[in-house]
Amino acid sequence: ATLLKSAAIGVSVQAYDADTAKTDVAQTFTATQTFTGKIKQPRVVLSTSAAGETKAVDLSVGTLYDITVSHATTIQLPAPEDGAQVTILITQGGAGSNVITWSCATSGRLRFSGNTAGAEGTASVLGLTSAAGKTDQVFAISDGSIWMISAGTRNYARALS
Repeated sequence: ATLLKSAAIGVSVQAYDADTAKTDVAQTFTATQTFTGKIKQPRVVLSTSAAGETKAVDLSVGTLYDITVSHATTIQLPAPEDGAQVTILITQGGAGSNVITWSCATSGRLRFSGNTAGAEGTASVLGLTSAAGKTDQVFAISDGSIWMISAGTRNYARALS
């Protein structure tokens, strides 16, 4: 048996501390946590391969979605969750003019910029581009009861010249 001296605790042997977070196992926190530094989520890249596809936003996978639409597509947001937010980059693939329809896992929970209330609808309420190869930024934030959706930068080319 090895005899440890108290001087070794915290140096060669980790001391027990119920409040110490571990870095090699999953964590469950019961109190509000404050993180400093950069917290980076992966960019989720999706594309459509057939007309009428639905692309579901899953916040557990990421909060930055990059979707190329080459056909009429539905983008579905999850049920509203307080403080949830997502940025969606939408690029018109193919010849462009692909219609985007918005939906929510909880019906009737979408509100578009300009105070357009109501149910799911087409992206025309956001004034998104229909030009082939052009990209729009769409932001969605939830207060727990609805998703508030607005367009950011529109109709920009991502290719460097």
